[in-house]
Amino acid sequence: MNFEKVRIKTHDSTRSLCPHPANTDSRQDELLKTKDSQLSSLNFEVQNLKSKLKSFTESYTGTSSSILQKQRELLAFKDEASHTIHDTVYGLRDENKRYKDTLGKVRLEVERMKENYKEEVERVKMEGVEEVERVKEVLELEGERMKIGLEAAGRMKEGFKVVEGELRRRVEELELEVEQARETSSNNVSVVEKIVEKVVEVEVEVPVEVIVERVVQKFVEVEVPVEKIVERVVEKIVEVEVPVAKIVERVVEKIIEVPVEVPVERVIKKVQEVEVEVSVRDETTENDLRTKIAVLETTCDAAVQEAEALSNKLKAYANKDYERKLKMLEDKVKRLMDERKWEIVARDAAAAEKDGKKKGISAALHVKLGRQKMAMKRQLEQAKRLREVLDHQ
Repeated sequence: MNFEKVRIKTHDSTRSLCPHPANTDSRQDELLKTKDSQLSSLNFEVQNLKSKLKSFTESYTGTSSSILQKQRELLAFKDEASHTIHDTVYGLRDENKRYKDTLGKVRLEVERMKENYKEEVERVKMEGVEEVERVKEVLELEGERMKIGLEAAGRMKEGFKVVEGELRRRVEELELEVEQARETSSNNVSVVEKIVEKVVEVEVEVPVEVIVERVVQKFVEVEVPVEKIVERVVEKIVEVEVPVAKIVERVVEKIIEVPVEVPVERVIKKVQEVEVEVSVRDETTENDLRTKIAVLETTCDAAVQEAEALSNKLKAYANKDYERKLKMLEDKVKRLMDERKWEIVARDAAAAEKDGKKKGISAALHVKLGRQKMAMKRQLEQAKRLREVLDHQ
């Protein structure tokens, strides 16, 4: 722009001088001086511009070399970052593949554990059902035995009733015999006469005192009291249902065989006492049998109640034991599942931590690249502004 102004001025001055060819030399000298001064100022300005251009060229050359160096560094860093990103990506792919494989194995393991859990639950259920069935069978068998026992007790009861009736009949018969014996023994004289008649029939001319003496001697020989002998004889005769008269006859026969010096009245009296004792003992036996029957009935009822209580107890124990086993198995499976879950969580946490560390390295690398890009961008903007300044100048 300065050059154009000078040129235009020169042209104008020339143009203004042209129509005046008759000017003097002084005027030309002034013009020459003016031109010289203008040329000198132009030369000075040209030199100044050359120096500025030189300094700018040097600065631009240094900036260009710096930019080229930065570009080379950026390319090298880009290659390094590309390799790092490539390695990181493939590493993450491998890690992701391993994680997927591990996750697949874990899922298979979980499925297997679920199947095992189901099988274990089914097995425990089957065992519980089998145990309940077994307990039911045991209870049924026990119930059958109880029924058999109750039936036997009923039969025993019926038998006791029959025995009781038989005993009552026997007691009645004995009472009749006792009455007959009492009637027979009420007349001691007739009894003595019968004894005497019997003695006469067997043609034994032995006094009664001698007979009694011989009986007593026999009793002494066997060391048995007379009362015991008579009692045994009477009991034996009563068992075979022999009338009292027959008893007396047989006693007399036995007395006749050996001389006994025992009064006949004493023998008859002992026979009567034994008859009374037998009657009392029969009544006692009947009462004892009734007591035993009542005790047996009570025992049977208690046995039935005890069997029912045992059955209920076995049922409750079976149900409780089955529930306890099932609860123990559920707790065990739950505990195993919790342990396995925490193992999976810990493993996933470790994998996530490892993956996070890798991602952190990648993020740091990304930040570093971003910072370097921003620095290069600032340098390019600075070079662009410098170029604009140079173009403006």
